[in-house]
Amino acid sequence: MNTICPTEFEPQWEPKALQGFETFGEKSLQEARTAAARFAEAIGTYSWRKPRTRPFWLTLTGPSGRGKTTLATILFRWFQANVAIRTFIKSGVICYPSCQFSLWQGVIDRLRNGQNSALDATIDADFAVIDDIGAEYATDFSTQKLVYVLERRKSKWTVLTSNLTAKDWADRETRISSRLIRNGSKFVNINARDYCAR
Repeated sequence: MNTICPTEFEPQWEPKALQGFETFGEKSLQEARTAAARFAEAIGTYSWRKPRTRPFWLTLTGPSGRGKTTLATILFRWFQANVAIRTFIKSGVICYPSCQFSLWQGVIDRLRNGQNSALDATIDADFAVIDDIGAEYATDFSTQKLVYVLERRKSKWTVLTSNLTAKDWADRETRISSRLIRNGSKFVNINARDYCAR
């Protein structure tokens, strides 16, 4: 038995909240919304017990106020409501797909304060949002920790938001920038106007 669900359970693969995400006709916002909808569809149709497709990442970049965290939050809440309630059997144990929303600067702050387990939930979750990468004070320590987390999330559904450009990612660590576009992962740079300035 791969999935135990009520028969009336019909998750909507495009989160309704995405329909209300205003793009103002701007190409990069439309591209971001479309990428988020495709990401949700891929997770929604994913077989947790016997995967036939490989999980991928969605990276949303751009300056503050462009809707990156809003889109990531829509996907996270949709996952909680539609996917995390499904069960599957793995190694004889009933499991639920897990999810984690992590503000990257907060994770780094906890690590610097000696909370060595701060990375665990982000690494272990079946689906994770890692928000606001680049807002932290970048050091070798924070970069190494990011590489460590992303290395362990290579085969897991992941949404990353960041103010870093593609060049910034490459300058920071080439191993990271390469992974952002590997295995069907999508990188969307949102260069629209700030929502607050509208």
